Amino acid sequence: MSIVKIQGNASGTGEFTLASPNGNTNRTITLPDATGTLDRTNRAGNVLQVVDSGPAASANYSTTSTSFQTTGWSATVTPTSATSKILLFFNAQVYKGTTDTYIGITLYRNGSNVVSTGNNYWFLNRLLTGSNVQVMAHYYDSPASTSAQTYTIYFKSWDGNIVYIGDQGYGVPRLLLMEIAA
Repeated sequence: MSIVKIQGNASGTGEFTLASPNGNTNRTITLPDATGTLDRTNRAGNVLQVVDSGPAASANYSTTSTSFQTTGWSATVTPTSATSKILLFFNAQVYKGTTDTYIGITLYRNGSNVVSTGNNYWFLNRLLTGSNVQVMAHYYDSPASTSAQTYTIYFKSWDGNIVYIGDQGYGVPRLLLMEIAA
């Protein structure tokens, strides 16, 4: 027969109480045959924290640059473990001036582009005259750090025609970061 042993910490002064439920039914807790804690919030796949960020109400950003420009729209998360992953969700309205064009959107982490496509864009969309497009994208990042990670949305015009990113009254833009235990 196995023995259950409860051992206090020699340097601790707190009291540990194991209380029975207020009921008339017998209960059994079967402990796993493994060392460690009984349950952990940092089990692989668990969401450890969520950071939800959006620009100021009715904020709109524009550029004619063919190089990526910051929107100043960012969110910061400090991972609890260097093995954690960061799952990002992004949505915003994009639109253009009077000429058909393309808008490129990308994601920077701590000042560096983390998207590794050939042209370093996360999202590329053709904008036709009179079009407003709702952009939704996600990215799964591995920062391998427990230091603060700041994610910022950048965008550019593909051909120098003016492009815009913001809300335009069609929904609130969001940048959502979720730390996922690995």
